[in-house]
Amino acid sequence: MRGAGIQPLRRGGLAQQVYEALLQSIITGAIAEDARLPSEHELCASFGVSRPVLREALKRLRDEGVIASRQGSRSFVMPRAAAREDKLSLDEIHRLQTNLEFRAIIEPEGAALAALRRTSSDLERIGRSTEQFYRVAVLEGGIAYHLDFEFHISVASASANSRLCEALQAVEYDVNHGIDLARHTARIDTVERRREIFEEHKRVFEMIERQDVDGARAAMRAHLEHARMRLMNRQTHTPG
Repeated sequence: MRGAGIQPLRRGGLAQQVYEALLQSIITGAIAEDARLPSEHELCASFGVSRPVLREALKRLRDEGVIASRQGSRSFVMPRAAAREDKLSLDEIHRLQTNLEFRAIIEPEGAALAALRRTSSDLERIGRSTEQFYRVAVLEGGIAYHLDFEFHISVASASANSRLCEALQAVEYDVNHGIDLARHTARIDTVERRREIFEEHKRVFEMIERQDVDGARAAMRAHLEHARMRLMNRQTHTPG
């Protein structure tokens, strides 16, 4: 079943784990829109859970408009436009803001070190992640949250400081944080917002390529501040 694009379980209650694994697979495109989910029997076997546990997770996905059951068939992934556009809770917003604050402390310095220390292979990786984000998020209008993270981790990697990578991964792999942000972004991001993100990524890349230490630091700081503002603007303008 892993070959079908379903993510492994991580932590939390069993139903929560199944919900998060399926949602993450849908968010990243591992399970495509309009794709039919495996049967309950197959899903139970894949996750090693009982039918009641699985059905609780599936019910939550249906309630959120992520999947839908069609008469005489299994559940299908709903198109993003059909998903319900809920506002994030205050706790979710606080967690996302806290993580962005932490990243605003470490990532600008990581970008500065990347400008100082980057290698040709580092530049190739950063440039590739920038181009992939543009192709998927802007040109194709697809879900590119994982590519956004690849950009940030490639910059951190170019700093040649393993602690920076570990710190960024610790924030990113907070399951609830990643799920909440990816779900929210996938539902209401516009092409204009994705293009803004791409332009900010491109600016950081250009400063690192030029080995402009101060410019790279400033570009990354501006990008994260804009991310914070976009988060608040999304919440303010999302229908409730």
